[in-house]
Amino acid sequence: MGAPTEISAKAGAAMRDEFSDDFTMRERREPKRGGALRLALVWLVICVVAAFAAPAFVNHLKGSAPQLVATMPGARAATKPPAARIANTVSIPVDRSGHYLLDAGVNGGSVRFLVDTGATYVVLSGADAEAAGINRNLLTFNQHLVTANGEARGALVTLREIRIGQMTQEEVPAVVMDGDVPVSLLGMSFLRRLERYEIRDGQLVLAW
Repeated sequence: MGAPTEISAKAGAAMRDEFSDDFTMRERREPKRGGALRLALVWLVICVVAAFAAPAFVNHLKGSAPQLVATMPGARAATKPPAARIANTVSIPVDRSGHYLLDAGVNGGSVRFLVDTGATYVVLSGADAEAAGINRNLLTFNQHLVTANGEARGALVTLREIRIGQMTQEEVPAVVMDGDVPVSLLGMSFLRRLERYEIRDGQLVLAW
């Protein structure tokens, strides 16, 4: 009777060992299955979040791109600068005495001028004032002027227009001399309206 008991004990021990081995194997396998499941769940969550976040991120890029282009330094460099305006010019040759004389239309009449940058106003002789349609009897000669020939009196007027070639200047201040002068002067009340005036190659160039 002792032998069966020993065998049973041994068998029980073997069964316990087998059960223990099986339990240990299951214990070892379960964490692997649980880890894989958790990893799969993590990836699933990442994919879902990415699916919802991607459109907003793309829209953000689309909305911000034009602003970045607009604020880039040197963005204006690609545009062409405005073309420089080409000035109209008229050239007056120097005469034998070294002066610049020209014919101009004043209020529809013809007047010969000496260009004088030292004269403050356009100055008209009595005869040229009449040619320009100005009635000297209606003028008040209350301006005291200093000329190369001494002091003189003059009357302030406004010329409707002075035309030189294709150039026309309107409402030009001028002075009509009381005494006669050898030639009328084209002074600064006209010249300052031009874009520029300069002497080039022996000619006076007026640009407007």
